[in-house]
Amino acid sequence: SSGVTISSSPAVVDPVTDECDVFWLGANHTLQTMRWTQAAGWTTPAPVPGATNADSGPDATTMLTSKNIVVAYRGTDGRFWTVTRASGTWAAPVAFNTAHPLPAPPARVDPSIANSGGDIPNVFYTATNGVIYHSSDNPATRASSIWNSVPGSGTTSGPDAWNDLPTHVDVISGHNGVVGTAAWSQATGWRAWQ
Repeated sequence: SSGVTISSSPAVVDPVTDECDVFWLGANHTLQTMRWTQAAGWTTPAPVPGATNADSGPDATTMLTSKNIVVAYRGTDGRFWTVTRASGTWAAPVAFNTAHPLPAPPARVDPSIANSGGDIPNVFYTATNGVIYHSSDNPATRASSIWNSVPGSGTTSGPDAWNDLPTHVDVISGHNGVVGTAAWSQATGWRAWQ
């Protein structure tokens, strides 16, 4: 046990073997993190630099190619934000997809983040209308996609998304009263909720 008290669901990534990084919502709208390694155990909790505007728990992913860690969260301004750690150094948080307005207000649940095309963050959120929306925002070019919806409504919790290939993503959430999953592939698009 780390002995740390947290105020949101934790998010975890494992960028290298025998190591994991954990993130959570701390006091005063900060994001906090600590690392566990097989050799040394837990590090001391520390703030994620600059992430002082958080209004939700975070989610985190490791980019498939660069292995950079990207953390997503909802800010106190209602927008989504990402903050990236590359080669051990944190960049300043940036507002996610400022080019396209949110299609519906976010519900008071945590967002999720996965990869799109290998090294492009793709944020998922549950809206107050029960639909999950997602968008990608290329950090190199700042080119942003429109917000697309996962087909179907009736989502009753925040989503979690993950992918093992650049051309495939899975989403899981409370859906119509049960745990459901929907998958997307470049070849076939979205599969129905199961």
